[in-house]
Amino acid sequence: KGGLMQLDELRNATMVATYGKDELIKANFRLTSFRMLADGIGVQQVNGNKFDRAFLNRLSRGRNLILTEIKAVGPDGVERELGSIVVRL
Repeated sequence: KGGLMQLDELRNATMVATYGKDELIKANFRLTSFRMLADGIGVQQVNGNKFDRAFLNRLSRGRNLILTEIKAVGPDGVERELGSIVVRL
């Protein structure tokens, strides 16, 4: 889910794939990769579910961080690409 977040929150955060608070079915997904984009900084490919701290350190308050090409493996073993997320810092 996107929205407003503090940089300090992101530096120690782990991305999690979930159905959200209204989920009817519980299923565990494992994030395998995603891309981080920001204007003027470029693109950072990330493997796993941890944010790239060096990339985040180049961002400042008021910027948008776009997370795209988010890929996760579901309980059936199939990798899926999830939607993009925009985070306002």
